Amino acid sequence: MSSAPDAQPSTALVPATIPVDFVALAKALDPSVVTIRTSALVRGARGLYPRLGEEPGEAQIALGSGFIVDDRGLVVTNNHVVAGGTEISVKLAGGRELPARLVGRDEELDVALLLIDAKGLVAAKLGDSDDVEVGEWILAIGNPFGLDHTVTAGIVSAVERTAKEVPLGKQAVHASFIQTDASINPGNSGGPIVNLAGQVIGIAIAIDARGGGIGFAVPIDMVKAILPALERDGRAPRSFLGVFLSPMSDDLAGAVGLPDKRGVYVSGVVDGSPAAQAGLTKGDILLAFDGHVARAKSLPWRAALAGPGKKVKAKIWRAGKEREVEITLARLPG
Repeated sequence: MSSAPDAQPSTALVPATIPVDFVALAKALDPSVVTIRTSALVRGARGLYPRLGEEPGEAQIALGSGFIVDDRGLVVTNNHVVAGGTEISVKLAGGRELPARLVGRDEELDVALLLIDAKGLVAAKLGDSDDVEVGEWILAIGNPFGLDHTVTAGIVSAVERTAKEVPLGKQAVHASFIQTDASINPGNSGGPIVNLAGQVIGIAIAIDARGGGIGFAVPIDMVKAILPALERDGRAPRSFLGVFLSPMSDDLAGAVGLPDKRGVYVSGVVDGSPAAQAGLTKGDILLAFDGHVARAKSLPWRAALAGPGKKVKAKIWRAGKEREVEITLARLPG
């Protein structure tokens, strides 16, 4: 009686087991997610400020999402959720609703920072959106259509979507959006996008009106870059590096002696700019900037959001050697 041949290992891809329980993850994040309610007096037929005996304008209510970033009462949401509001309130997971004060806002990133007076708050953990990879699982939590604390799951569909790819107007000036297929709907705006470690990696900002199933989020690294300025000054002025950049290629890396294709090529330097004053020249390869790998899509926003006056260390490749320079960023002209 012949025996069966030894089984050969399969080369087919086997679906990986999801290492985190979605139920436990949703429960852990629930206390950090809030509902934002904004009311504004809209102009009626006889004007916003009626004369004696006239009817006033109507109160318009808008709902959005947000999450606690500091147990002192700091809450992050989208700027468009609170823009134009005369009264803002935050409803916590237990149903308690508290008045909120607008601390700071950034229209270009569509981020707003609120403050509430409450004890025992649970702040969400902020992750590192630089580590986000296409295909990883994420959760979106928010208030779609007024249905608060709704949890949806999906994957990261793409990263570093630009203003040309996602035309969202003014707020897309420094766009580097995370794209996801997790269900995001009106009311999700300002809510967290969370990885399987329970860390916020982005803020839900928009859906693609051309079709369902595509949503976008502001990377949390962009938000973390401006939060200190928003809390301190109420706004985050842009900084200025002063270089023209081109993506790297295998041919270019070989020509300059780089062992691999990394960094970005400096194709020009603005006269008198911080980059020029630090000694950068055309032909340099920027390898790292402010502790992050230099990439053509992310370096412009990192330079713009770092803040005027900040001293930034950068690594460059020049004449076959790696060097380190310090750059003092200036305020963006205009």
